[in-house]
Amino acid sequence: MTVKSNLAEHITGIPWVNLPQLYQDAITVTHRLGIASVWIDSLCILQDSHIDWLSESQRMGDVYQHARLTIAASHAADSSQSLFFPHEAPPRIVELPHVTPSLSSQHASNIFASVLPHNYDSISPESSPLATRAWATQEWLLSRRMLFYTAGSLIWSCKTTTQRETGASFHSTARNARWKNLVEKYSARKLTQQTDRLIALEGIRSEIAKTRPNDVYCCGLWKNSMPDQLLWSCLETAEREKCELEVPSWSWASTRSSVRYLEQFGAKNACQRITLFASSQTLIIKSQIRQIKRMLPYSHLDSHSAFLVAARPYPPHMTPTEMMFFPTDDEMERGSSWCVLDEGKVPEGAVWCLRLMSSVVKNPRQGVKKMVKEWVLILTKVEQPEGYVRVGVGSIERQDKSWFGGVTVSDIVLQ
Repeated sequence: MTVKSNLAEHITGIPWVNLPQLYQDAITVTHRLGIASVWIDSLCILQDSHIDWLSESQRMGDVYQHARLTIAASHAADSSQSLFFPHEAPPRIVELPHVTPSLSSQHASNIFASVLPHNYDSISPESSPLATRAWATQEWLLSRRMLFYTAGSLIWSCKTTTQRETGASFHSTARNARWKNLVEKYSARKLTQQTDRLIALEGIRSEIAKTRPNDVYCCGLWKNSMPDQLLWSCLETAEREKCELEVPSWSWASTRSSVRYLEQFGAKNACQRITLFASSQTLIIKSQIRQIKRMLPYSHLDSHSAFLVAARPYPPHMTPTEMMFFPTDDEMERGSSWCVLDEGKVPEGAVWCLRLMSSVVKNPRQGVKKMVKEWVLILTKVEQPEGYVRVGVGSIERQDKSWFGGVTVSDIVLQ
């Protein structure tokens, strides 16, 4: 790697034998393609200069978007390994007659088929060591053309197609640039330095900002996409006390967990106003808020409330043992309410429910004419600075009417 002490030496030249095997292979590929230059982060960015590193990380969008090709060493665990893997001969391609469904049943054309490898992970970039690295996220999304060197095949991917070296098509969800999809995949990846959790997205953020001139970005969320982007849940314990970033509780980056967004089919914004001050990382939501009197772990539900489990009101990626249920009134059979808490336990003090989105489902099941479903943030109050902090997310589903009916709208400051 390039550091301040060897910068002058590296500018003069780096002996070939000093380069790790993976770098040698990448340079070999570059030269064989007739391309003059290759960018390798650890050589091109001063690794012990925070100023240089921060400056370069913010312009990585330009580096990858303007590159002719990005080489991805998908299945190399580290730089000491080779880019190239010995490949078995591809399965034999079979030519099959294609007959038109007509009375004549005439032979119209041929189709070609081959058997997929038994070990699909060996040809999938998303099942590789590189896919576990958070910094690789923006490289995959911003590069115009990518060549994935996997253990079982070469994979070509550009803006129009992704396919294997055999010519067979290949689906890659990692090239999906929708922000929520990006966050879900990115948050599950690993970082050597946890302080890079937001910086490693700066390249993508800066490119997306060019297409959103009237939007405001703050701590991994876009203001014009709220409140939808606030409705994320932790797949593990949040461990906020271990977070090294100074970010607000409403940001997924305040946790050390991978996150998943709740699905709100047909839901609409239930907030009257959303104000975001990016400089102070303060979010003010004008909506309805109501206190939760008590919470019940799934194991404490009695048989009278068994319908909650049968109705399965919670997201498919969660299990009932991870959920907390809270009664919205004395007649629990009239609806269901659940939440998942970021730290996996009920916080001390009063707990509040902030209404963000809602929808009306007509005739959801036999004997029920209408269900009002609402998505909420679970909050607790803080004094310094005054406001609320997020402790979870959830949903309330009731027959006929909203649980927030008659509750006064107020400005809620989220820290």
